[in-house]
Amino acid sequence: MSATKVTLLFHAVTRDSTGNAQRLAGFSESYYSTQAIDSAVLFTNWNQLCIARANLMPANVSIIGSRYQKVDPTGASRQFDTVYPPTTTVQNDLPGVSLQWTVRGFNTFNQRSLILRGIPDGRVVNGEYAPSLQYNNAINAFFDQLKNNWQFRAINRQVLPVKIVSIIAGVMTTAQPHGLVANDIVNIMSTKVGTDRIVESYQAGVLPGVTANTAGLFLAGRGDNVKDSVFGRVRKAETIYPFFSITAGEQITPTAIHRKAGAPFKKFRGRRTVRH
Repeated sequence: MSATKVTLLFHAVTRDSTGNAQRLAGFSESYYSTQAIDSAVLFTNWNQLCIARANLMPANVSIIGSRYQKVDPTGASRQFDTVYPPTTTVQNDLPGVSLQWTVRGFNTFNQRSLILRGIPDGRVVNGEYAPSLQYNNAINAFFDQLKNNWQFRAINRQVLPVKIVSIIAGVMTTAQPHGLVANDIVNIMSTKVGTDRIVESYQAGVLPGVTANTAGLFLAGRGDNVKDSVFGRVRKAETIYPFFSITAGEQITPTAIHRKAGAPFKKFRGRRTVRH
């Protein structure tokens, strides 16, 4: 399934006691949409998401741009330098102060963590989320955008894994029929390699000549031979894009955590001019 990955780019700055900027940081958040990359609907959804996200940010954090990228298969990307400033004067001491939620995939068995960095200082007290009516409303508005318009990338867990008996000379034998066909991409999980029984997991491709319980494998993307091994599991690597699902009560009871922020996205770059 073709999808568009939209990455929001954030800029954070600390300020000293006199209000002067000191240290800079950058971080990003990525969401997915199955809308076409040039769709007017995607552009509208992105704009509304950025506005809702900006309402959760302190005064010293801004969205400074976004990146669109086609995925499955991976394609070209484009960047927008549209700035979404915060809507509050409340400050943030450290950009790594974050809130975390567990979100589920709508009508799927998938779940993942959602982490938002750059949380205003007043919303984390004594290591826990300290709610306010205004901030809870902003959280609800942000999740309304996520649940209605955005998706996350996940493995199709309705495709059940099958036990591996062995992989010998590149040929995998399974305990039950595996249902694979030539050119499928599969995840090999926890197979035991060599006499020391080292556990390995990797992704492989399926060669022609498949039978109900056997399949020839090659290392996906490299064409190398796979190692001889025994046991483990195999599952077809099928990607899905479920919509976000979370209850109203969970939305306003996040867990306060800390996640590192990286280098800023916009820096001076270049080299000295060569003089002749």
